[in-house]
Amino acid sequence: MKVQEFNSILVYCKVNNLYEIEYVSAIGEIEPNLQESMQLYCHRLKMFVTVKEIITKAKKHGYEGLG
Repeated sequence: MKVQEFNSILVYCKVNNLYEIEYVSAIGEIEPNLQESMQLYCHRLKMFVTVKEIITKAKKHGYEGLG
C-alpha cells in the first residue's frame, strides 16, 4: 500500500472517530509484512495499534480508497 493511501486512511479514521493517529511522514510503499509489525500510537486510545489493524478497521467501517 502506498503511504499516500495510508495517510488517507488515517484521515478517514480521525474524521470518523476510529483512531487519532498523526500522518506517516514517508514516501513509497508499506509492504504487507511491515503492515503486520509496524505499530503507530493512537492518541485517543492511548495505545499502539498495528498498521494492518488500522487498515482493516477502516475498510470494515466503509473506507473505499482514494478518489
